[in-house]
Amino acid sequence: MAIQYTHDVIIQRPVEEVYTYISDVRNAPEWMPWADEIAVIEGSEPTGVAEGQRRLIKQTDFGIQSETVLKATEVTSGQGYTFESISGPVAFRGTYRFESIQEGTRLTRTCHVELPGLKRIMEPLMAHRMKRRWEADLKRVKKRLEAGEE
Repeated sequence: MAIQYTHDVIIQRPVEEVYTYISDVRNAPEWMPWADEIAVIEGSEPTGVAEGQRRLIKQTDFGIQSETVLKATEVTSGQGYTFESISGPVAFRGTYRFESIQEGTRLTRTCHVELPGLKRIMEPLMAHRMKRRWEADLKRVKKRLEAGEE
């Protein structure tokens, strides 16, 4: 079994602005406050995503700190990208898609997580926690980007 989740949000800003904001690792603390640290450790600058870029995410869940290294794959500049875990406590694959629509941008985030071994018994609890977290992330992005509207 695995934890799978897809969520989207409509942001009343141009797709280029949303893509630039999300892909800049320096903005991550604003919309992913659950992460203790996020940094580009290999590849392009922190202001974008390029194929092969690696990012380190440190986080604490249930009092246990973990580190995950993610690698960018399937990058289409301005339209979307995928990150896959290459090390860490779980197998993770997350995709971001940016679609220009009349109202602004449809941002869609899809996540797939596989818990190893005995950790699978925690899957229902983890699924609930992760889904709430991921939904809140996109709400924060929307609030942050739309706050500057005139």
